[in-house]
Amino acid sequence: MQSRHLGCVLVVDGGGLLKGIFTERDLLTKVAGRKLDWTSIAVSEFMTADPESLQSGDGIAWAAQSDVHRRLPSRPLIDDGGRPPASSR
Repeated sequence: MQSRHLGCVLVVDGGGLLKGIFTERDLLTKVAGRKLDWTSIAVSEFMTADPESLQSGDGIAWAAQSDVHRRLPSRPLIDDGGRPPASSR
């Protein structure tokens, strides 16, 4: 995340279906300061599973307003099949 200047990463399964999102907030609130074995710990233990997502047809005003009111840091964009665009993977 740091080397690519990303605020979050999407976690998908082998078929490309969105399973979770791991954000900077997850890193700071769930990981920082803990003694962990980085070679054996999985991101799935700290990600937000089944995050609320957006689809391409959702209105920008609705998406922005709901993010502010619900205090959601990041919402991934998915297609009708539950997959993020290929450029996100």
